[in-house]
Order: sequence, then C-alpha cells, then structure tokens
Amino acid sequence: MPTISVKDGGVFKEAKEIFVKDAGTFKTVKEVYIKDAGVWKKAYPESGTQVYSTAGTYSYVVPNGIYSLSMPLLVGAGGGGGGSVFSGDGHGAANGGSGGFYSTQTIAVTPAETLTVVVGAGGAGGTSSSAGSTGGTTTIARGGTTLFSATGGTGGAGVFGDNNPAFGGAGGSPSGVSGSNTASWMINRNTAGQGLDGKGTNGTGYGTGGLGGNSVGGAAQGGTGLVGGTGYVSLSW
Repeated sequence: MPTISVKDGGVFKEAKEIFVKDAGTFKTVKEVYIKDAGVWKKAYPESGTQVYSTAGTYSYVVPNGIYSLSMPLLVGAGGGGGGSVFSGDGHGAANGGSGGFYSTQTIAVTPAETLTVVVGAGGAGGTSSSAGSTGGTTTIARGGTTLFSATGGTGGAGVFGDNNPAFGGAGGSPSGVSGSNTASWMINRNTAGQGLDGKGTNGTGYGTGGLGGNSVGGAAQGGTGLVGGTGYVSLSW
C-alpha cells in the first residue's frame, strides 16, 4: 500500500494528513502523484473497498489520506417467511418483505476516524401459522450520530384457517418491496405456497424477504418459513 512518511525524532511515521502552504494559507493535499517512466501514477492515497455481508457490528477506520467515502450500497435485512400448517392438506403462507436500501451515497470523513457499521440479521421464519420476524436494521454511524439507516422488511403472515388471507410483509424503509400477499388456506390448498414466486426483492441481491412455508416442493417445503436475507454494506474510496 503506498504511504508517505515523515521523520519525527529519528523515527519514520506514516502521515495521516498532508498540507501545503499556499499564499500564506495551509491547504489540505488530497492526492499525490509521481511520474514513473514518463507516466503519472497516483502514489497517495491508495484506492480500496470494504464489504460487510455478515450480520453484526463492526468498526471501520478511515484510511489515511481519505476525506470522502463512496457508499455504493447499504441494505436492511429481509423479513422471515410466514409459517403454514397442515390439516390433511398443506397450505402456503405469505412471504417476508425486503429490507430497505440506499445506493450511490457519499460520506464526508476525516482520515483515521472510526465509523460504526451494523449489518442487520434476516428475520426468522414463522412456524405453525405464525408470522415471520422482522429483519434487522442496517446502519452506519459516527459516534452517536446515525448517518444512514435502512430498516428491515416485515415478516410474512402465516396461514391459520380456511379463507383467512395471509398478507406478505411490508418492505423496509427506504424503497423496500413487500412480499406477495393474499396467500390463503383455500386458495393454496395442496399447492406450492406463495413463497415460490413472490418473496420481497429490492433488486440489490441482498436483504431479500424469506419464502413462506409451503405445502410441497420448493426451497421452503414444510410448514416453517425461511429466514430473510442478511443486510449488506459496501464502502469504497
């Protein structure tokens, strides 16, 4: 990784920030280039990416020389699929909503500062006609100030009786997508449930709603709904 160091007390130390004096005023140097074999090349700071795709809390330290982060994507987790029941016949439950999301955002930062990233966990699937759980919220924060927050999708409802509709979970905020709705006992008797074709999908590939429990076939075969998709954060500089 390219670095620029200064000798301080006989010891070389990596520079976190670089300034030049211009007309009596110190100004921040944000990029340094060198000419190598006739070609100008960026020497400082180096570009990079950081991705968080596993649920949990993380500390992100801004690299030296970086004053602006690009945040291509931040996604809340998906809601779990609803649970179905079996009473001679099997009945498909409804699906979880997708997590909300932000895309192509920019964050002003200071070199070496620490940001806190929380990636939401997917909501659990429902059992025995119960609704799926809501997905976790994904955030990025500076100290106690939240910079961006995308909430998780709501869990899909379970099917619990003849002609009682089980509505899909609502999408998270912002821009989440609801799971399919109106899966009901009589409509879906002995069929693969709504989960096969209507989980909440926000188009990012992350934070997808869980499939509702189905009567036969498909990934959600059986009475228990599937877990919603985990949230996601990507940063680049």
